[in-house]
Amino acid sequence: MRKHNIKWAFLFLSVLCLIVLFVLSFKDRVYSKTDTSGIPLESNPRGIVINPITDIAVVANEKDDSVSVVDLNT
Repeated sequence: MRKHNIKWAFLFLSVLCLIVLFVLSFKDRVYSKTDTSGIPLESNPRGIVINPITDIAVVANEKDDSVSVVDLNT
């Protein structure tokens, strides 16, 4: 019975490690590291809403407690 539990624990840890490695491989691809637009946003904004009809983005800036409105066409 103990061998069976060790086998499942090893399988669980292996799958967990693969999931962590998979998630970490996309870490730098989610947002750009350099901002060349000149728009004053935080380095890693989280609260972003995009209106696909008007191409307007609204970004919540947590650090300075403000909101940025960005026209995506310009």
